[in-house]
Amino acid sequence: MQKRYQQKGAEKKTCCALFLRETERYWTEEEVGSKERQKLRALYQSFWPDLLVIGYSGLQTAALLLQHKKEELTDVFPAWLLEQAAFENGDVFAEKTRKLREGIGETLFENRAHFSLSEELPPILSEASDHGIFGALWELGETLGCGMEAELLQIPMKQSVVEILNHYQLNPYELPSGGTFLLVCKNGKAAEKLLCQKGFACAHIGQITPHADRVLFAGEEVRHLNIPKKSDFADLKHLLKKKNSDNDFSLG
Repeated sequence: MQKRYQQKGAEKKTCCALFLRETERYWTEEEVGSKERQKLRALYQSFWPDLLVIGYSGLQTAALLLQHKKEELTDVFPAWLLEQAAFENGDVFAEKTRKLREGIGETLFENRAHFSLSEELPPILSEASDHGIFGALWELGETLGCGMEAELLQIPMKQSVVEILNHYQLNPYELPSGGTFLLVCKNGKAAEKLLCQKGFACAHIGQITPHADRVLFAGEEVRHLNIPKKSDFADLKHLLKKKNSDNDFSLG
């Protein structure tokens, strides 16, 4: 994959946006190429594709903190709240993420005519990783050469994640969110309803736009996305003191 952007203080990033491409009666993931981007940009002028989030923002980070800071967090929060953020070891997490990705693909494949961006362009699915939902949204915009308008408060979030990350003054939107996905498709409200019926935590949060601005709304507050910075991820690594074991999620 090619590096898409670089700026002082920013991580070197790679394109994460992938087509769910039909192959032998099921979908496989394929990187968005230059020809596809040209077709997508032409589509943006006629309609604004829908943007959805599947999964809980910041859950991976909350689970990491619970692994390393369990004794400290147990003194602060009730057990029922911490149980909401608990997750299995890295191997189990990776397997669950793989099955989640496959489940999303299978659900969309069964209704591909309804959710494909056009006859030639299938939906696009990308996973949030080290820089969370904000990083994934930025990367998606770089990959597709587009802007976006999204409602921040519509992004699925567990209260336990909010509480744990607030305790350490960390932003749940800017830190590891493996197992959380962005979906670009047509008929987003119908996709949201279908995926929720299938048991996925899913929310329609906005649209892809033809203009360059990447705008997030939170009530009356308006903010613009910025390039992910090294400092966001470094703060978490420092907090964890790089104390990883074979049972932890990888921080790279």
